[in-house]
Amino acid sequence: MAFPYSHLASQGAEEQSGLSVDISVVVPCRDSERYIRACLDALLSQSFARSRYEVIVVDDGSTDRSSEFVSMYPDVRLLRSDRRGSYAARNVGAVASSGRILAFTDSDCEVCPTWIEQIEAAMREPGRLLLLGVRRFARETVPLATIADYEAEKARYVFSQEDRSLYYGYTNNMAVRRETLDRAGPFVEVMRGADVILVSRVVEAYGCSALRFLPEMSLRHLEIESWPDWARKMFLYGGSSRVYRTISGSRPLGLRARLLVLWRTARTHRYHLTRTVLLLALALPVAFSFEAGRRFGGR
Repeated sequence: MAFPYSHLASQGAEEQSGLSVDISVVVPCRDSERYIRACLDALLSQSFARSRYEVIVVDDGSTDRSSEFVSMYPDVRLLRSDRRGSYAARNVGAVASSGRILAFTDSDCEVCPTWIEQIEAAMREPGRLLLLGVRRFARETVPLATIADYEAEKARYVFSQEDRSLYYGYTNNMAVRRETLDRAGPFVEVMRGADVILVSRVVEAYGCSALRFLPEMSLRHLEIESWPDWARKMFLYGGSSRVYRTISGSRPLGLRARLLVLWRTARTHRYHLTRTVLLLALALPVAFSFEAGRRFGGR
């Protein structure tokens, strides 16, 4: 199966006669001076051998001190993208990278100490081509921890099924084999939703078993400091579904499935009644926020 845009990724493969590290971490960055040092400190403090991975930051037209901060890290490659958008920046980083596995996170995220180790170990499994991990938030307050539990359970539910139309993606916590990105990518250079398109193409070409949801591959999304922050983000995600839905055919969970995920979240984490009510009070409005973005956003 041939995909559009695949020639861009293959250019990188043609330019590199050999791969020099196991994993290349690509981080798009734009106006992230508030978070970028926490992001890089976490990436450079991994349990995985430092000689076996590289970190590439691609600046996407920052107007703050982001690039200045990145340049303070001699072990980090700093590139600049002439094309605007985080997916264009990821493509630039992927072409310049030298790892057999490409790991993606964002400049406002802080990965766990074993993040790269977990990625490398999971990719040893035959047929495993793409990984998605768990996303926590800036703080472990009860509301944020509750909604993070729900989002993780939702991902576990979706990726345990064979219904490809439910599959989605998020490049702030994703890893993919280089040859898989060469075949199914690179990222479509739109503002949002290209991660969903990539996941759709991978499972279409290789089947659902090619993707694994890996709870141990966790990070903190530092931008999300409160429940309303996540609700606003979900509205934006809903708006972006207008772009990727026409290409990938992806669709959101229905109400019955969401209620099942809510029940599984409460059961898995042994929520008492009060916490379960809080879960309902938080998760359902977030789902409505996504639906509102899908209907009225992105215009």
